[in-house]
Amino acid sequence: GRDAHIIVQGGLGIGNRFALVRQTDHGPCVERCSRLVSVKVNGEPIKGPVALSENDMITFYDTSIVFHRELFG
Repeated sequence: GRDAHIIVQGGLGIGNRFALVRQTDHGPCVERCSRLVSVKVNGEPIKGPVALSENDMITFYDTSIVFHRELFG
């Protein structure tokens, strides 16, 4: 499939899977995987799936990832 889990290695003590980027009928979207960790897209906290556009910034803790459609397939 085209799903991509965003995983961070480290001793956070609450697991290491924070977000899922997946292909939908409407294009790629990101979802939170942990109720304990805030995930933001372009600075806005997300509650449910959020559609992604080129260069959107996905942030959790002190980690930021820029979404590039070409890398996602």
